[in-house]
Amino acid sequence: PLPGVSIVVKGTSTGAVSKADGTFSLTVKEGPITLVLSFVGYVAQEVLVGSRAVVDVQMLPAAGQLKEVVVVGYGTQQKKDLTGAVGSVSAKDIEMATINTPDKALQGKIAGVQVHTNSHAPGGGIAVQVRGTASLSAGGSPLYVIDGMPISSGSQTSSSGDIGTFGGAPNPLNSIDPSDIESIQVLKDASATAIYGSRAANGVVLISTKRGKANQQVVDFDVSYGVQQARRILPFMNAQQWAQQANERATLLGRPPTYTTAQADAFGQGTHWQKEVFQAAPRQTYKLAFSGGGQALRYLIGGNYTNQQGILPGSSFKRYGTTINLDADVSKRLRVGESLLFSVTDQYTVPTDTKGYEGVSNVINGIYQAPPTIPARDSLGVPNNLRNFPLGSGLENPLTMTERYKQLSNTLRLIGTAYANYNIIDGLDFDVRAGVDIRDWRYHEYYPIGSEAAAGASGKARQISVRNLNFTNSNTLTYAKTISGLHKLKVLGGFTYQREKNETMDASSFGFPSDIFQYYNLGLGSSPQTPNSNQNEWTLISYLGRVNYTFNDKYLFTASVRADGDSKFGVNNKYGVFPSFAFAWQLGEESFIRKLNVFDQLKLRASFGRTGNESIGVYRSLSLLGTAFGTRSSYIFNGSKVPIAYPNNIPNPDLSWEKTQEYNLGIDFSVLKNR
Repeated sequence: PLPGVSIVVKGTSTGAVSKADGTFSLTVKEGPITLVLSFVGYVAQEVLVGSRAVVDVQMLPAAGQLKEVVVVGYGTQQKKDLTGAVGSVSAKDIEMATINTPDKALQGKIAGVQVHTNSHAPGGGIAVQVRGTASLSAGGSPLYVIDGMPISSGSQTSSSGDIGTFGGAPNPLNSIDPSDIESIQVLKDASATAIYGSRAANGVVLISTKRGKANQQVVDFDVSYGVQQARRILPFMNAQQWAQQANERATLLGRPPTYTTAQADAFGQGTHWQKEVFQAAPRQTYKLAFSGGGQALRYLIGGNYTNQQGILPGSSFKRYGTTINLDADVSKRLRVGESLLFSVTDQYTVPTDTKGYEGVSNVINGIYQAPPTIPARDSLGVPNNLRNFPLGSGLENPLTMTERYKQLSNTLRLIGTAYANYNIIDGLDFDVRAGVDIRDWRYHEYYPIGSEAAAGASGKARQISVRNLNFTNSNTLTYAKTISGLHKLKVLGGFTYQREKNETMDASSFGFPSDIFQYYNLGLGSSPQTPNSNQNEWTLISYLGRVNYTFNDKYLFTASVRADGDSKFGVNNKYGVFPSFAFAWQLGEESFIRKLNVFDQLKLRASFGRTGNESIGVYRSLSLLGTAFGTRSSYIFNGSKVPIAYPNNIPNPDLSWEKTQEYNLGIDFSVLKNR
């Protein structure tokens, strides 16, 4: 018995769901009717009822994953018909892992995909590489597409330079709850990615969120709790050993010993800085979702909450999110729908790298360098100032950094798409999609009075505000036709438009009378710095086409081309053309392979393609004016500093894309009944 099987009267919205014992009941009109039965992991079946009052059906498991439908650029394909290199992560794979952000679902799951953490804070920044580095000087991140919406990468730029790495580079995926994801497809070779043209040199990651299923009313409540801790405590010298080594070093340098023999012997074990700083960090997630509907309208509405503490005190990641996905069959030919992801994230970090203010101390280095001869706290429980102890000059107590240094990133994000699909005639579909990615990112940091990071400045505070508005529109026509059962043809053509606008504000101040206001009162500082602000925008328009042809389910051909026009590039190179060609041979369908009784699937693939990289920043091809005022270079008129403007970029009308040309040869095979 199978519970939860969807049974629908074909051509109507009448349906039922099987009970725990596999039984179901339907009241239908007289006349010939057909039941459509579907269940995840099983082959969908159509059963002609006739005059029967009782219908028994045995569901057949799907033969491996070959009939699985995977998302590719601007469409879907059966996995067995793929000619390019595409890796997949399913919702089942994601549910098996305890993760807070989707990037962790890619780690170790897809060949050729490396996920590096460039910030160790919970929810911190990531660097994803698909088949290694594919750029000399431009961006190296793949293109992320969520429910058909190419999203912003998360990098930030201010008028004073790159600010994307403060507090850890923003993670473009940490606004998404992994439990909302139905599948992740990674397009790896140029045959698969060329349909995205100038943005595809570093690969493409397609994320599809879960949607409601007809006649399956589901309430999903998930809770998880765990505790994280440092995987390994390094074996450091104790205080007595450290003091002896310090004395030996002083002797070799011709200096008197730092400690007497009695002092060195009295230190004993001293301070174990790793145990003083590292903590057991709890992690908890909650999700509640409702999904279902009928043939006419299907829905998924859910909310989620994540709270993860870091193993370094003072670091944490919180996310509040909601998802609303709707699909409606307006008529037999018109289908509309929308996807909406909204989230608020708060990420508290402590300095674990050298980003931020120049010279800011590093907690991890502080743990390694702090002498074990110095007590971690004084008699009042306050972290000791290491400068007051021998060999502590220039060092910061790591507990001071975790308890008094403040770094906060706050992000409000809305990713929304809407679509309409109209079946013009049998086999011909017109699809229109529009989407927005709105992100408001705020960064705050404060380094207290007396800290090493604010040495001589009596406290440092900074606020950065970045707003991104990304709008995209795609319009595609798809024609699919099967001729004589031997020839399968699928043709795609379309036009897309994308526009992104970014605004930044960067302000800082030094010299505070008290730490009480932290970064919330920059005007209190005695040395406010000249603020910086910036606005930029860019536009991308594209024409694309793809042809898939299959003969006798054995020989598969794919050709695609995309022409991109990008405002970032010079007037002589506004457009680039990115073609690809691929061929696949289903060797497993040949009789001489079948006779071997070894392979459940055997496919040979070969492809060629050209892709581009347009991640170079805006206005690089133009002659620009820079400005300076205040603490920067400026002129004096009548005894006062005045702002100046000066040429700071040489125009390059020939500026164009980096282009990557790739040849790919691959074999896909399955054995032991697709195990």
